[in-house]
Amino acid sequence: MEPIITKPRQGPANPAGTFGGAVLVLLCLVVALGDVPAAPNSPVWQDMAALGRLAEQYVLQNVGDTGGRLQVSAVPPDERLRLAACAMPIAETAEGQRLWGWTQVRVRCPGDPAWSLSVRVRVQIFVPALLTRRALPAGHLIEPADIVRSEVDLTGIQRPALRDDALVIGRVARVGLAAGQAIGAEHLRSPVLVRRGAALEVIATVGQVSVTSAGTALQDGAIGEMIRVKMQGGRTVQGIVTADGRVEVQMPPP
Repeated sequence: MEPIITKPRQGPANPAGTFGGAVLVLLCLVVALGDVPAAPNSPVWQDMAALGRLAEQYVLQNVGDTGGRLQVSAVPPDERLRLAACAMPIAETAEGQRLWGWTQVRVRCPGDPAWSLSVRVRVQIFVPALLTRRALPAGHLIEPADIVRSEVDLTGIQRPALRDDALVIGRVARVGLAAGQAIGAEHLRSPVLVRRGAALEVIATVGQVSVTSAGTALQDGAIGEMIRVKMQGGRTVQGIVTADGRVEVQMPPP
C-alpha cells in the first residue's frame, strides 16, 4: 500500500501578517547598517575665490601712498584646481617687487599639506588729468574746448599727464592726438613766435655788455627755442627766442 501524504491546511491570506513581516525585515536591516562604520569624510578643497581676496588685501596693505585713487582686482585661480583647504594661507611678494599694473602675488599654505600658487593682481592708480575731447592733428593750437578733465590710470601711461590748464591751452600739438588721450608735456610745444625770413632784433651779449642790432630769422622759432639768425654784416649766429620776439645771442669774448 502506498503511503498517504497529507498537506498542511492553508488558511485565508493574512495581509496584516505579511506587512508586519516586511516591517520586521526592514528594522533588522536598519539595525545591521547602524553597526557598519561610516564612510570617511570627503576631502575639503580650498576656496579659490578666497585666495583672490587674500591677494587683494595683501596689495592694499603694502602698496603704499599712491597719490591717487587705488583700485585692486585679483584674478582668482581656476576653481577646477584641487588643493586641500588651508587654515591660514599666506600672501607674499618678492623683496623689492613693485605693486604696479599687472603683478603676481604668491599665496602658500605653510601647513600640511603644503602648497603654493601665483595669483594675478591688477593694480590701478587713478589721478585727475587733462584729456583731449576730440582727435587733434599735429600743429593744432589747443583751445579750452579741445580738452576735458577726467581720471587717468597712471599704470597705463608711460609718462605723467598734465593737470594744469595753463600748461596746455595756447600750446601746439607736437604730434597728432587721439580722442580721449591723456596729454603730456612731450605732446606739446610752444607756438611759433618768429617766422623764417622775418626781421627781428638780436641782443648780442659779451660778458656784461649787451648790444642790440638787426637780423633776419633763418628758421621758425618758438619761445625758448634756438634758431639761426643772419646779421646785417652777413654773419650767421645762433640765439634763443625770447617772449617778446627777439633773439638773445651769447657771443664769445674777444
